[in-house]
Amino acid sequence: MIKPKDNKFIFPNLNTASRIMAEEIVDLINSAINKNGRFMLALSGGNTPRTLYGLLASEFSNKIPWEHVHLFWGDERYVPKNHAQSNFAMAYNSFISRVNIPQGNVHRIPVENGSPEKSAELYEMLLKKMFDSTEKNDYQSFDLILLGMGEDGHTASLFPANPVLFEKHRLVCAVNAPPEMKPIHRITITFPIIDRANCVFFLISGVKKERILKLIFNKTEKAKKMYPAAMVNPRGKTVWFIDSNGMSDIKSM
Repeated sequence: MIKPKDNKFIFPNLNTASRIMAEEIVDLINSAINKNGRFMLALSGGNTPRTLYGLLASEFSNKIPWEHVHLFWGDERYVPKNHAQSNFAMAYNSFISRVNIPQGNVHRIPVENGSPEKSAELYEMLLKKMFDSTEKNDYQSFDLILLGMGEDGHTASLFPANPVLFEKHRLVCAVNAPPEMKPIHRITITFPIIDRANCVFFLISGVKKERILKLIFNKTEKAKKMYPAAMVNPRGKTVWFIDSNGMSDIKSM
């Protein structure tokens, strides 16, 4: 298990980073299930976690009691669930369809309800039900949230300078990505639920992200004013798993 004081791990490639993260996820899952009887995991989208998901579905699968694991998503593109750019579809094809998890334990963000705003409303209702958070300030959150980071410093679908960054009450919101990012319409969890998580794991790959990573680690307060990924502050721990391939300065940190 990762010690609480550790928060950054540098690896030579994405395969190694993904493997070590998979080992840590297995440990967290089994520890939480032994204590609480279930594990609540929010998945990330994009391409970076594909290797991780493949590992969880193959050599690590028999180490996880899937009947006690509940899967959620940190964000979703407002596209059909089988669309090539769907975060659900990526996770389902590379991971979920290959493990023996009950269908009722897979809680995707709905995209069939007329608008991103309606999807966000319905997913928030689901989270409140799962975490018993209605009209309460002491509600629980995820055991683990998996996050990535874009080249602009966004995480989930929380983008720089977007008003959703300052949401204090809603757990899920509809949001528009910057116009150069397609599809624009997204649904995302917000900081009120992220920051109540027991643990957040970032999986980072891509040399163009090095500059932002250096700022996050070396000038944290400045980074918090610029990049949503730097604003993540769960009540538990945050751990960064970094593929340093091509990142000359990160390797020496």
